Amino acid sequence: MIWYITKREILDHMTSLRFALTLALVLTLFIANALVFTNSYGRRMKDHLKEANKQSQMLREASSSLSALTFLRDEGSLYKTPSHLAFCAEGQEKNLPKRVRLKSEFGSVTGAINYSYYTPWYVEYPYEKYRRNLKLPRFAELDWSFIIGVVMSFVAVLFTFDAISRERERGTLCLALSNPVPRGIVLLGKYLGALISLGIPLILGFLFNLIIVNLDEGVSISGSDWLRIGTMVVISITYLSLFIWLGLFISSRLPSSAMSLVILLLIWVTLVVIIPGSMGTLASRFYSLPTSEEFHAQLDAIRDEFRESYKRKDLMEESPKRSYPPTAATLKWADHLRNYDTEAQVRAEHLSRQFAQVRRVRAVARISPTAVYQYTLEALAGTGFARHEQFIAQVRRYREEFLEFIKNEDRKDPNSLHVYFLPETVSDKPVDFQNVPRFAELNSFETALQTALWDMGLLVGLNMLLLLAAIIVFLRADVR
Repeated sequence: MIWYITKREILDHMTSLRFALTLALVLTLFIANALVFTNSYGRRMKDHLKEANKQSQMLREASSSLSALTFLRDEGSLYKTPSHLAFCAEGQEKNLPKRVRLKSEFGSVTGAINYSYYTPWYVEYPYEKYRRNLKLPRFAELDWSFIIGVVMSFVAVLFTFDAISRERERGTLCLALSNPVPRGIVLLGKYLGALISLGIPLILGFLFNLIIVNLDEGVSISGSDWLRIGTMVVISITYLSLFIWLGLFISSRLPSSAMSLVILLLIWVTLVVIIPGSMGTLASRFYSLPTSEEFHAQLDAIRDEFRESYKRKDLMEESPKRSYPPTAATLKWADHLRNYDTEAQVRAEHLSRQFAQVRRVRAVARISPTAVYQYTLEALAGTGFARHEQFIAQVRRYREEFLEFIKNEDRKDPNSLHVYFLPETVSDKPVDFQNVPRFAELNSFETALQTALWDMGLLVGLNMLLLLAAIIVFLRADVR
């Protein structure tokens, strides 16, 4: 009986104008998405490889001595690798920083002497100077998260707003339930009919999209990528299922299809448009950050206080020199800088507060299943805020690994003072470039799945909640 009801629903949907329009629209959007992505990805990857080679060449040239490698005079950068699954969820990657800068920050002492000291491998986050906080990702790209999160969820509303109320108005629902058919079977048949009808253009769109992307020579989709894509397909169907249950719930609850449509559209606009676009901005006001002026004033105060410390310790009389045995002035400078707390800690703390703000914003925005779906696809595709946070964490680990390499190499030189803030107190011997640590960004499927797991569970939970609500309302509904 359930299959009979399902087939009838599928036939009704597929012979309707809305199904034909949905099929045409969805296929057009998926094909356009693939064409736009393949056109831009090759260029982005080429630029990334160019910058990565530039960074590698800089390290090679600096390996002429350990001191030069420790105190990079030319600015270098570590870049995020463009995600080859960005066509699934761009995550506003264009609005997030694609790199961090690595350089040796220096301070100067002027007076009786003129001398500059250096901070080895200082990490600078470029966007700290221009943004108070990272903004909540929005649906601004023609990717899967937009096509399904916005367009297909709207279509799900159109497919289900009159599923129950229209038959109640025509009297056919009362006639159908006069037969020994459980109401739960009728409701499940309507759900499956709507889900399969929506699944047809969705699956076709996926197929056309993936064929075009996979045929592009510049895009390499590996085995683990197919696992990510398969997971995203399942999550997309789960997301649409949520709106189908929502439509059946409202259609069972209200007496007319016109009223059902109005209420569902209001709910859709709230969940899909208003909350993802504005709730995060409102929530960010409850967790404020220092302004750019306040932050840089804090850095200036630290620098001023540190400069004053030179006067208190009589370091202005003579600058350090590279000599063995070391001069008294060199030993005094080395002792002063041995435990020097660099600005890197202050900048890292500020960035951590920014990240904490974004996490709070996203937690509030999860009131919307559309935001939950967006975050899930971003995590699986390796884009957006979650990926950026992982990138920064890996950069910090790489910096620690690099500095540990510097210290290990420096320990091999018995003439070094082993103080890593003065070029004169670090070994000047050459370094084997092959042994220099390289930065390699990692984004495994296991890590992505772990990041997305909470949001995936939330989508499943919302489905179960709306399923129970729809069943309860339909079982108690007056069908006359």
